[in-house]
Amino acid sequence: MEFICKQVETYGHRLTIAAVGPLTNIALAIANRPTLPDDIDELYLMGGAAHTHGNITPVAEFNFWGDPEAASRVMQDGFPRMVGLDVTNQATVLPEFIDKLEDASPPLDTVADWFDYPDELMNTEYGTNVPAIHDGVVGADIIGNILDYESYYMEVDTTEGPSRGAVICDVLETMDTEVNVVSEDRNRFSPTGDVAESIDIDHFREIMSQTILKYS
Repeated sequence: MEFICKQVETYGHRLTIAAVGPLTNIALAIANRPTLPDDIDELYLMGGAAHTHGNITPVAEFNFWGDPEAASRVMQDGFPRMVGLDVTNQATVLPEFIDKLEDASPPLDTVADWFDYPDELMNTEYGTNVPAIHDGVVGADIIGNILDYESYYMEVDTTEGPSRGAVICDVLETMDTEVNVVSEDRNRFSPTGDVAESIDIDHFREIMSQTILKYS
């Protein structure tokens, strides 16, 4: 948390934060420095599932499920770019690219080993034997703008029930600042963040390939 705040103080609007794990440290940094979201360029969150099922429970993605209270704090106070399973499940690398890495010299053959998930695990978790590189989507978007976003009002469920860690995304804009009021001029909640809704897969694979092959 102290390191994050120090980087914000040092780099300001030149800084993009890419959070690709549970959001405990980001939430603590915002609590310590409430102006943090306004002091930086962008805040990316790799996590959540706005329009699809979860990967750790039926409705929750692992990083948000790992610390729902932190995810809720960041979602309400940080106006993040949420890069969730809606797009990262699609961010696959092709078998022929993995084969190319396997035949290369170190460290590329090691990268191939990282991509080589057991087929049984892949088929159980994702219904495919082609691995998705979830974390890489954030980096690729920072480099090449591969994602399209929509803004929504969102909350993260912090209860102890079966939907703990789930993202509640107000797609229909039905959330109202006055509960149970239904009218044409109701005062809807303002968006709390941007959700990545589509991905340019070919561009993603191009960036991944170019970036990884630079290590040869």
